[in-house]
Amino acid sequence: MKQSVILFAAALAFAACSQDSEDRSQDSNIIQLSAAISGGDGVKAGTRADGTSSFVAQLQNTQFETGKQVYVEVYDHSTGNTYTESTKSFTVAADQGSIAGSRLLNGTIYYPATGSSVDICAYYPHTVNSSTNQFPSSGTIADQTTIANYQNFDLMYATKLTEKTKGERHSLTFNHAMAQIIVNIVPDDDSKVTASDITAKVSSVKIKNTVPIAQLTITDGVITAAAKTGEAAAAIDILGSNDGNTKATSVGIIVPQTVTAGEFIDITYAGTTHHYSLESSKNFDGGYKYVYTFKMKAAGIELESLKITNWSVDTNADGQGNSGSGDFTI
Repeated sequence: MKQSVILFAAALAFAACSQDSEDRSQDSNIIQLSAAISGGDGVKAGTRADGTSSFVAQLQNTQFETGKQVYVEVYDHSTGNTYTESTKSFTVAADQGSIAGSRLLNGTIYYPATGSSVDICAYYPHTVNSSTNQFPSSGTIADQTTIANYQNFDLMYATKLTEKTKGERHSLTFNHAMAQIIVNIVPDDDSKVTASDITAKVSSVKIKNTVPIAQLTITDGVITAAAKTGEAAAAIDILGSNDGNTKATSVGIIVPQTVTAGEFIDITYAGTTHHYSLESSKNFDGGYKYVYTFKMKAAGIELESLKITNWSVDTNADGQGNSGSGDFTI
């Protein structure tokens, strides 16, 4: 699985000053941080960038958005404990950081006065920390119809770095803890539906039958998310956009879980809601994205002929109720 990388730079400056009210912006004991997200593409396993829609670039695929916050924990490696002023929420600034493509993180963290090396963990959103066992802490992820809501549910963690010292460049690799669902809707080749129809008449896309609250386990900086036991399944409204009037694309996040057979995706087109169901239970894993492409026919059903043939085996099927091509006609 490809991962998104966030780069943290520890910058050397001038001699250290005492920790008081004077300007410490040039203190070599300050851990100065910059951040960037990079990555590639994939169909099932991969980073969040899908390349299918112009709005996808806003979904934290290349860098954190300005004004967002990243929660950072720094530990004194010699004791394994956090120390004074070691835990901060850093705000992403618009300025480019010291590494190409990065963003500056506004905030101040210091190395230990003892000179000990440090261990570093980081989380996003900043509200996630080692005492949290549920995500989100209140409410659910059922409304993802805006970019801001999507970003708030894009739970990420950086694997803990150990024994880092002043003068080094610290690089933290961020992992997506949730699963991503991408729904592409295109016109069927033989129908009277046009690409313009698709982008104009798709009014709603919902992910159905998934538990919308995650139970978290946080160990050494790693976040493992699973559906909260006993929580009822719900529908998730996901955001959408179009790509030059060629298709409609919607992207959403779900908690990693096994979804049982049954209704899974609802698409409302021209006032009519179409249902796609999983034929058998399917696992959705954290850090993976799952791409579904649907071909839309004109409203109504036209039967040209009816014929019954022998059963045949789809050798390209994935065993989870999906065809190998991933194309579905509705």
